[in-house]
Amino acid sequence: MKRTSIMVAMGLLALLGSELYAADPTPTPMESAVQPPVIAVNDSLTAEVQTVPVGDYDAREWGVVVKQNGTYELDGSNPYSGNKSHLHFTHGHREPVIYFTSRDKKPFSLKVTIPHGRITAYYPSLTDTSGNSVQWQDVNFFPPQGAAPIFTPNCPSLEKYFSILNNVSSDEFYADSVPSKFLFYESAIDFKEPVIALVNLAALTAKLSNQSDYPVRDLMVTFGRNLRGFRVAKLNLLAAHQERIVHFTYETLAPFPDLTAIGFKRDEATAFDNVWNGNCNCHYNLTYRLSPQACDDLSRLDFTPRPKGLIRAFYVFADTEPAEIGRQSMPK
Repeated sequence: MKRTSIMVAMGLLALLGSELYAADPTPTPMESAVQPPVIAVNDSLTAEVQTVPVGDYDAREWGVVVKQNGTYELDGSNPYSGNKSHLHFTHGHREPVIYFTSRDKKPFSLKVTIPHGRITAYYPSLTDTSGNSVQWQDVNFFPPQGAAPIFTPNCPSLEKYFSILNNVSSDEFYADSVPSKFLFYESAIDFKEPVIALVNLAALTAKLSNQSDYPVRDLMVTFGRNLRGFRVAKLNLLAAHQERIVHFTYETLAPFPDLTAIGFKRDEATAFDNVWNGNCNCHYNLTYRLSPQACDDLSRLDFTPRPKGLIRAFYVFADTEPAEIGRQSMPK
C-alpha cells in the first residue's frame, strides 16, 4: 500500500471500564480559564441509533487528519486493503486504532462508515467490507476454538506501530478468530480544514479563524526553535465562525496534545504520543481538536450493542500557508 494522496487515521477507540463523561458543552464566545475535559458520550447518535441496546462497556477513539499531495494507491496484494485502485481525496485519517475494555465481556459488532471517502486499510480480518465501510461481527472477549496466534499484519501503515499500539492495558479480544488488542482502519476523505491561521512574526501573533459550524479546541501554532525553546501560540476554544488573535510565548518542550486531559488512560495517551509526536513537530505547525459532531461527519460508528459512553478525539495536523508566514525571520 502506497500513500501519495490522503489518508485518514480513524482511530483509537478505547473501550474502557471507566466512568461516564459529560458531553461536549455548548461553546461560548470566549474560552474559560480552565476547560473541563471535552468528551462526548453518545451525544451525536441519532434517535434511530438510540434504539439499539446498550452494552456494559465504554468506547474511546483518537485519530489524526492530515493532508498530503498526489494520489493514494491501494495495493491488491495486501489482504487488509482491498482491491488495487487509485484514490483522489484531499485528506487522510492516519494510523488509527480502537481499544476495548468490557465490564460484562459480552460480544459486540461494529460497523465504520466513511460518508465522504473510502476505507484504505483495516485490521484484523473483516466479516464484511465495502468501498466506504468495514464491519466486525461478533467481537468476543473469550478465545474461540482454533484461535490464531498474534501476528504482525502485512499492512505498511500499521506495521511500524504495531508493538506500540499493543502496549496498553485494554482487553484482548478476538475478531474473526484473530486475537488482538485493537481494531484498526484508515480512510481517504474529502475534508475542508475549518481553521485558518494567519501568522504575524513581527508582532508575534497568530490570527485564528474558524470557518465551520462547529467549535474547535486545543488550538496550537508552533514555530521554530532556538536556545530559549519553541514559539507557541495556544487557544483552548474557538467557537463556530469565530476569529481570535493569540500571542506567541516560549515553551522549553515541543507542545503536544495530552489525551489524559480529556479522559484517556495514560498508556493510550503514550501510544498516541509515540506514534504522532515526532511527525507533528517535524511536519506540522498548526494542530486542533474537532468537535464530536465534526468527528461524526468524518466517520460513523454503528455499534450493536452500543457503548454506554463514547469519547471521540480527532486532531487536525496542518500547516500555515507560506504566504501567511511571510519572509521575516523569527525574532531571537
